[in-house]
Formats: sequence, structure tokens, C-alpha cells
Amino acid sequence: MTLGINKKKIVLFSLAGVFFVIAGVCQYIDSHLSIFGNYFCSYLADLIFFSLLIAWAISIHIRIVQPSVRRNLILVAVLLILWLLIRMVKYRFIDEQDTVSRYLWYAYYIPQCLVPPVGLLAALGIERKNDKPISRLTYLIFVPAVLLILLIFTNDLHQAVFSFQPGFKNFSKDYRHEFGYFLAIVWIVGMTLAGGIVLFIKCSISACRKRKWIPLLTFLLCAIVCFICYKFAAAVYKVPELFSFSFIVIFESCIGIGLIPSNENYTEYYNLSQVSSVITDKDLRIAVRSQDAPSLTKEQLAEALHDHVMIDDNTRLSSREISGGRVFWTENLSAINELNARLTDVNEVLSEENDLVAYENELKEKKAHIEQKNKLYESILALVADELSLAKSYVGEIDENSSDFEKKMHIVCVLAAYIKRRSNLAVIEERRKTMDVKEIAVSVKESLKYLSDCGVATSLTVVGEGEFPSRRCILLYEFFEECVRRALPTVSGMLVNLSANSEHLSLRVAATDASGSVEECIAKIKENFGTVIFEEEDGVVYQTLTFYTGGEKQ
Repeated sequence: MTLGINKKKIVLFSLAGVFFVIAGVCQYIDSHLSIFGNYFCSYLADLIFFSLLIAWAISIHIRIVQPSVRRNLILVAVLLILWLLIRMVKYRFIDEQDTVSRYLWYAYYIPQCLVPPVGLLAALGIERKNDKPISRLTYLIFVPAVLLILLIFTNDLHQAVFSFQPGFKNFSKDYRHEFGYFLAIVWIVGMTLAGGIVLFIKCSISACRKRKWIPLLTFLLCAIVCFICYKFAAAVYKVPELFSFSFIVIFESCIGIGLIPSNENYTEYYNLSQVSSVITDKDLRIAVRSQDAPSLTKEQLAEALHDHVMIDDNTRLSSREISGGRVFWTENLSAINELNARLTDVNEVLSEENDLVAYENELKEKKAHIEQKNKLYESILALVADELSLAKSYVGEIDENSSDFEKKMHIVCVLAAYIKRRSNLAVIEERRKTMDVKEIAVSVKESLKYLSDCGVATSLTVVGEGEFPSRRCILLYEFFEECVRRALPTVSGMLVNLSANSEHLSLRVAATDASGSVEECIAKIKENFGTVIFEEEDGVVYQTLTFYTGGEKQ
């Protein structure tokens, strides 16, 4: 951090010093001039003092960043202006011997007692994080000030501050200082010293501690100047202006070293800013620009008023309205663009990988489906292996010239019908746990059709309907096929009765001239809670398979 002094500030401080000297000269010579000259110089001096204090208050409002410090310093300036105003009214407009004049004299002590504690609050508020409020207990320092002011204003009742001689003619000369006066002086000096100590401590622990000697030296010089003027040059500068401008100089030294944050030298700071930006007036004339700001045309600025503007592929121009104009700034998007390009490449790679994964999953799914189909085909092939073998044997024995050629071909068709229908039932069983009894009826009906073609008298009776466990339905059809296969080739007639209701599922086969029975299937049937009944009467074999609902009965 550098000392906040530049040519502009030097000029302003110099002009203020010149005017302060002019005011002192006016006060010194006004008593040696004519009435007109006296009034002119007196009012000119007052005008200068008022102007300097008002100008300083305005500059504080503009410069000081921290709200609490700004408020307290402005309040100090108001109190100092009030002090000078009271003095001017007392000496310019009121008779010196008037009671009003005496109370205006008492009123001097309002700013005198209040300025030091307000200055102390300003010092305490310096560099508080986030402008954190000072403890409310701190405001108790105003209690003694208020009590002292009340004590002074009631002096005519008790004369504990100023005592007057009986029958006095001039209160401003015929008085003595009492303990109340010295108490007020101790309070004023004590609060002033406390404020100076706080400023010194703040300097010692802040970033500007290497320059803490500047406010200290300023404080000592002001004390010396005030003492000299009070003792030897009272006609030049009175206590109000000495006190006022000593206060201003001390706090300005704190502002100058950076102890009190301010927005001074913003133009220089802005020029050194690493943010690429410009500030324009309302007509888009550039007033301030940073050192890295690009050259911008008025057309580009006008275009950026409503939306972002791309100056090039990597530079974006934006704007925002501010008091008195607009601020324009550019953003370097090269890093973002590079990142987006890398993200695009990564997304492309990921997309390709996702496609590969999706294709791989699709292949796995197809493979699993094929494997499942193959497994099903293999299981179906195992189920009809005997029928396939039997059909092959018949085909191998067929002689086109033999008399039984046609009959054997029909038997092969019967076996083929079973193979087809059994395969279909296996597929249904794979998909569903239950099966409609109509599927069994259709399968039996097709097999009987081919038996009819062999010259076998056939008949199918279906009684009832419903859904039954797929396993039992298939066993019923297998039972029928076993009956057919065992009856061939001698069977001459076959009657089939399929019965289904809520209590049982049953298939009864009556075969005439049958060559065998299905006794070998009894074990498989019993595993599924089925009951097989064999009967034979007059050359007719009756074979019945019954499944009871739930498998409770055997």
C-alpha cells in the first residue's frame, strides 16, 4: 500500500491551507479596520471556515467506504459547523451583555463535549470486520457529556462552572472558573487523548503500521500549533477553528496512510486493475479504462447495451448500468472454450463407448435368447426322442411296393402330429404355468385325425373347460400318446373322453384290438398326483388318467 497522496490532493490541501491562512489574516486585521472593513473581514473569515468544514463533510461522504466511520465523521463535521455558527451568531447578531449571548456562550460546550466521544466512536469503528456494530455499552460514554452540558446550561442556578461577581456588568470578563469547568476540560482532553490512543493502536496492528508515526507526528504538531496560537496568536485563530481543523488534519492523516479505507485515487487504481473494463458516460464516451482493456468501438459498446457481444471466439463483452453511465467489461473465454472442446472429445469417446456397450449388451441379449431357444429345442428334442426314433424306424421299413405302405405312412403321420403338438405344448409350458384344456383337445383331435386316415375308428368327447397346471395337461397328452403308441399297429378303434371341471382333470382312452398298455408311465404320473386305472372287457382296453384338483386324492 502506498501513501494516498497525488498531485490532485496536494493541490486541494494547499488551497485549503491558503484559505485557512486568509481566514486567520482576516480575523487578525478586522479590529484594525473601519466598520465596513471589520464586517467584511469577519464575515469572509466565517465564510471560509464554514466552506472548508462543509467541503470536508461532503468529501467524507464521497470518500469514506466504511458506513459507521463515515457517519461519525460527518456528525463531527456537523458539530464543528454548529460550534462556528453559535459563535458567529453570538458575536455578530447578539449584544454581548445580553442573557442570550451568555447562553450562546454556554452552547459552545455542546460541540466541545460531544465531538471527542463521537471522534472516539469513529476511531473504534476503523477496520471492524464487515462493519460489525460497536457494543451498545460503548455509547454510555455520552452520558458524562450530556450531564456536563446540563451542568453548564444550568450554571446560572448554581455557578458551579463559571462564578460571577455580584452586580457584574460584563459576564465574559467578570467570572472565575469553578470545578465544573475543569471537569469539562478533563472530559474533553481525556476523550481526545483516548481517541488518539485508539488511532495509534489501530495503526500499530494494521497493514499501515510502518507509517504509524505520521498520525502521531500530526497529533503532536497540532497540539503545539494550538498551544502557540492560544498563547501568542489569539487574535489570528480562536479555539473553535483550532480545535476543528486540528481534528480534521489528524483524521486526514489516517485516511492518507490507508488506516481509514477510502475510494481515493480510484482512477489510478482502476487503470491498474487486472479486470479488462471501461467506464463510459451515458453517451458511450469512454471516461476511464483499465490498462488491459481492448480497443472498443462505439458500435460494439452500443451492441453490448442489451446483450453479450462476442468480440472474437474467446472474448465476450458485457455491460451494466451504473450511476452516470455504464461499465463495460470483457471476459476471456479461452479456458472455457478449451474445456468445452475437451468435454466434446470426451463425450464423443463416451458416446462411442456407450454404443459399444449397448451393442455388446444387445449381442449378449441375443446370445442369451439363442441359448435359451437352443436349450428349449434340446429339451423338446429329448421329449420326443422316442417318437422320432420310432418314426425313423417306420420310414426305414417302408417299401412303396408293399401292401402295408399306406398304413405305415399314416402311422408315421400320427407320430409326426404328436411330435409337432408336443413341441408346441413345451413352448406353452415355458411361457405359462397354466394351460387351457382346449390345447389338449386340439392336440388329441389332430392325432385322432391321422389315426382315422390309418383306418382306425376314432371319436373324441370333451366335457368341461378351464385352466389347469401346464405340467398336468402335458402329462395327459403324453398319456394319450402312450396309449396310441402301445395300441399300434393292431388297434382298430379308439374312443377318447376328455373331462375337466373344478374337481378333476381326466382322460379316458378306450382302444379296440390294442397290442399293449401304458403301465410303464405309472411312475411319472404318480409323481404329479395322478391316478391311472386299467380295465379290459370283451377285447377293449380302457385306460384312464385322472388328476384331482390340488393333488389331494390318489
